[in-house]
Amino acid sequence: NIFLAWQDNLACCVIFINYGYAQVIWFTMVKNLPPTTSAMSIMMVPVTGVLSATFLIHEIPHWQDWASILFVCLAIASSLLLPGNPKRT
Repeated sequence: NIFLAWQDNLACCVIFINYGYAQVIWFTMVKNLPPTTSAMSIMMVPVTGVLSATFLIHEIPHWQDWASILFVCLAIASSLLLPGNPKRT
């Protein structure tokens, strides 16, 4: 069917364009932002994947998914906490 072939080609083009655009954004971020910010954005990728799967394909997250999201958010939060005042001797 010609329509399906056209639809598949369009989907491939959209995927490649979005992937290329994402790469440009990522390399710009890495170049301009501090390492902590870049690391936090990378840590949010699995969280975004789990949450978008919930909305896009109606996948129901299990307790393991929620636990992993919690741990990722805790890791990001712990990197944002300011260290206490070191004791000077």
